[in-house]
Amino acid sequence: MNRTLSFHIEAGTQVMAPAHYLEADYVLVSARIYAEKAPSVEDAEFDIYADGVSIFENQTPTPTPMPGTEAVLTKTTAIVLTKGNNSAEFTADFLNEELEEGTWLTGKLIKSGGGNNFTVQLDIIRVTELGENEE
Repeated sequence: MNRTLSFHIEAGTQVMAPAHYLEADYVLVSARIYAEKAPSVEDAEFDIYADGVSIFENQTPTPTPMPGTEAVLTKTTAIVLTKGNNSAEFTADFLNEELEEGTWLTGKLIKSGGGNNFTVQLDIIRVTELGENEE
């Protein structure tokens, strides 16, 4: 069974809602970001956590530097929506592709970059068998 989990954050808040509980084992397929208002000051960054641990690999983002400044590259687990873009999709940046039954998934906005009303979606595929009472 395929599922798409959505996390949303409105302007002025940092924690994305809702939290999602996994009733079975799943495999991560992709993540995508959409912003009603694209980041206009700098890149926006987001993270999704499985029981408090990022689901994304450590990576070095390629930030868009502010005029007159040099880009500073640091290791991060965040996924990035680059300045001026309303959407992005990620398919191979996962730390571990498997999510176990009983996992809680939560999302967090690291920085908005001047954008707002963000939605982050996570596509997952169920890998455990359906029980007798499930369809």
